[in-house]
Parts: sequence; C-alpha cells; structure tokens
Amino acid sequence: MPVKMSSLIDAFEVGSMGNEYDDRAYVHRVTGEVFIISDSAGIYEGPEDMEESDEFLALPTKSDLRLGRDLVLSFVGEEAPDEWDNVYDMFRRKGAYGRFKQWLHEKDKLNAWYAFEAEATKEALREWCEDNDLVVAEED
Repeated sequence: MPVKMSSLIDAFEVGSMGNEYDDRAYVHRVTGEVFIISDSAGIYEGPEDMEESDEFLALPTKSDLRLGRDLVLSFVGEEAPDEWDNVYDMFRRKGAYGRFKQWLHEKDKLNAWYAFEAEATKEALREWCEDNDLVVAEED
C-alpha cells in the first residue's frame, strides 16, 4: 500500500520538532501506515514492537535530509544572493534560526521561505521513500 504524502509530512514534522529520542515517527513498510511516538507529548501510536521490528522504518529527521542550514543557504542564494554572506554568518552562532526568521520578516520573504521549505521537504521525502522502496500516494 502506498504511504500518503500528507501523513508522511505530518509525522516528519512531529519527528523533527524536538529531540530525536523524544519525538520520532515510523512508517509500516507494507501498509504505508504512519505512526508517531512523542514522549514529550505522551503520544504512542502503533504496535508495541514497532521500534524493534523490521516491518517499520523510522522516518528521517530534517538533518538527515539536509533540510537545515543547507536549505536556508540555497533559499538565500535564489532569493537574495547579495545577502548570502550575511545569512551564512548568522549560522555561525547559536540562535541562528531566530535571527534568520527575523531577517525573513524584515525582507518580506517569510511566505516565500515557507513555500520553498515545504516543497524541498516534500521532494526530500519523495526521494527518501524511493530509496527505501516505499510508494507515495500523492494527494490533492
């Protein structure tokens, strides 16, 4: 059975929210069902042996899919190449994403960033599914 892209994205977002040991998500290799475990939110969906079973595949994190700083720099390279050095410098210290979000707001590029990030996430998850022999059901 195919895995629904919307379920995959939702679970991926939860699994990427916090500590990778507290929040994680899995997909059943055969049924395409997606399950979430969030120790911080008290959510445990799925069978008891899910984390040890070969039938389930742990969803990657944003860093696994290179959807962090590299994605930010790609966005800036496309949207504001003259600001690339400035944004790169933001990511040399703690609190970079807060500064980046402020920069996006000041440059009126917040909506463009969210669209860029969403499309990159979808594409990275599609590739991950393909690499792991999972069929994706695209939805309207």
